[in-house]
Amino acid sequence: MKTAIIQISSSQQAVVDTLLAELPNSIVMKDAPVPQLMKECFAQHYNVVFIGALGICVRALNGLMTDKYHDPAVVCMDTTCQYVIPVLSGHVGGANDLANNIARIFGIKAVVTTQSDCSRLWALDTLAGRNGWQME
Repeated sequence: MKTAIIQISSSQQAVVDTLLAELPNSIVMKDAPVPQLMKECFAQHYNVVFIGALGICVRALNGLMTDKYHDPAVVCMDTTCQYVIPVLSGHVGGANDLANNIARIFGIKAVVTTQSDCSRLWALDTLAGRNGWQME
């Protein structure tokens, strides 16, 4: 699955270049309003790495979300490259894994808030996918 990196400022170029090098099958999306870029990501079912304020990211998701089985992974990384936060589709969509991978790449903190991850337990909603089962 492709990962779209939403870049809202040229000051983020070094971070974007590192993400492009480290995340296979990633592309950069910029030069349009964030809600429009986010809508395109959802239409193409791209995972999203948004570099900017969490509030902007959340507002751009308005009206796009369906459910955890269909929404792409969305993570938000702050512009100072200190934190990365899974915002949507943490387990099933892979946002928690994507955030942890980005945290490893940059040596930063992934702010993962799902109960199972905080308790160091496996997530029930990933059981089917990890075992190749189909949900009914």
